[in-house]
Amino acid sequence: MDDDQTAAVVPPLTPARAGGRGAAAPLRLEERSNSDEVPLRPYTQRDGDERPALLTRARIRTYPDGDFEVTVTRRPSVTPKRKGSYQAATVPKCRERTAIQLVEDYVRSSTRARATVRRLIQAGLLDHMLTLTYRENRTDARECHADLTRFLRLLRCALPDDFQYVAVFERQKRGAGHWHLAVHGWQNVKLLRALWRKVVGDGNIDVRSWAGKGRAGECTAKLASYLSKYIGKEMDDRDDGGHRYRRSHNITIDERIVEYDDPDPERVAKAVSAEFPGREIRCIVRGEAAGECFLWACSWGGIPGHDGPIRSTSVPT
Repeated sequence: MDDDQTAAVVPPLTPARAGGRGAAAPLRLEERSNSDEVPLRPYTQRDGDERPALLTRARIRTYPDGDFEVTVTRRPSVTPKRKGSYQAATVPKCRERTAIQLVEDYVRSSTRARATVRRLIQAGLLDHMLTLTYRENRTDARECHADLTRFLRLLRCALPDDFQYVAVFERQKRGAGHWHLAVHGWQNVKLLRALWRKVVGDGNIDVRSWAGKGRAGECTAKLASYLSKYIGKEMDDRDDGGHRYRRSHNITIDERIVEYDDPDPERVAKAVSAEFPGREIRCIVRGEAAGECFLWACSWGGIPGHDGPIRSTSVPT
C-alpha cells in the first residue's frame, strides 16, 4: 500500500503440513455458492455511458519469478480530462508543521522506502548480500555515502552494464557505519574487495547467500525484509547522508492498474489471482486508510519482516 496505516491480517498465516517445504499454506478467499457465477471482468467505459460514482482499483505488480501482489482499494471515480482542457490548481498556503506531523511524515516516508526496497529486490531477483565495512570507526554518514559513490563508479568500469544492486546504510550501536548491498547471483569477491580497499584503504567485503531458502520469491522477500529494517532506524542519518537507500536504475517493476465495477475487494483479488496459473494467494492484509477500505494480497508465504502468526502489522506495501 502506498500509505502508512495499521491493518489486521485475517486470518493469521497457517503453517504448512509436516513434510512440506515450510512455506505457508495458501489462503482461500471467500467461495461463492453459485457455480454459474459470471467471472469478474475489468471495467471498460463504453461510448455514451457515465462512469460509476465509485470504482474498485487493483494495483497489480508482477515479478520475474512468477509471483505477484495486488492492492485493492475502493475510490471515487474520476472522469479523464479532455485533451486541451485546463483546470486551475488550488495551491494551499504553506503552514509550519508541528513536531508530531514531522514524525508522522518521517514514518510514512520510511514505510514507502521499505516497500520500494522490497519491490526492487524482488524485481531484480537479488539473492546475495554484500557487506562493505571499514576497519576504522567511520561515523560520518556523508563520508560513507561518498565512499560508496566512488566504489560504484569503479565497479561500473570493471563490470558489465547489467550489474544490479540495492544498497542500504546501517549504523551500529557504537556509531560506526557500513553498507549492505543486495545483488544477484555469484560475484567476484576478490575484485570487489580490491575496489573497495582502493577507495577506503583498509576495509573488507563479506558475502552472504540467501539462495536456496525456499523458492526464488521467498528468498528475495526474506533478503528484502532483512535490509528494509535498517531504513528509518535513525532519523538523523537522512539529514547527514541524504538518501535512505541507493539503487541501480536498470531494475524495473512491472506494475499496472485495473479498475473493476464491483464493491467486494475479495472478488477483485480472486479475479486478479486467476490471471496467474500455478500461483495462489498466500497472504492477505485487510484494513482501512483515510476512510477507504483496502485489501493487499501476495503469492509468497508471509509478510516481509515478520515470522510466524501475525495479529496486526503495518501495511507492507
